[in-house]
This record gives sequence, C-alpha cells and structure tokens, in this order.
Amino acid sequence: MNKLVDRTVLWGYNKGIFTKSTPIIQHEKMVEEVEEVRVEILAGNVDKVRGELGDVMVTVIIQAEMWGLDPIECLTEAVNKITGRSGRMIDGMYVKDEESL
Repeated sequence: MNKLVDRTVLWGYNKGIFTKSTPIIQHEKMVEEVEEVRVEILAGNVDKVRGELGDVMVTVIIQAEMWGLDPIECLTEAVNKITGRSGRMIDGMYVKDEESL
C-alpha cells in the first residue's frame, strides 16, 4: 500500500497538482469522483465501480498529502474510531449511537 501511495503522490507532483491547486479544489475533484462511483453503482458495472473507487482513493491520497498527513495513518485512525462505536442498521445504513459520538 505504501508503494501505491508513494506512486500516487509522485504522480501528483509530476502533474503540478501540489503547486497549481488547493485543498478546496481537490475536494471538489473528490466529490466529482464520488459521484462517478454512484453512477456506476446505479449502472451495476462492477469493473467501472472498481476504477472509480480507485479514482476516489487517488483524490484522498492527494488531499492527505496537501495537509502533510499520511493517508495510512488517517485510515488507521478512522478504523480505530469506528471499531469502538456502537450503533445499528437503519434502512440499510449503519447509524452510530448518540453516545458513540
């Protein structure tokens, strides 16, 4: 995973993303990529979902780099947080309990 993160960051530097863009512009790119995942989910196209999820991951890695954050540490923190939560499924979505906030 670390090699893929490094390759992604290098790609971003080579493309000028870190010198010619901003975190908010890259956030908009992330939102665009997430919407493309939705489109492919609705189409039921697993191969395109795979590719679009990869694009979302690229935008997350770029955003983390812009903030000087390690995306693996971000994921670790999130997993540690969610595994300690309590909640329940409501209409197909996991909803955390209020006391777990």
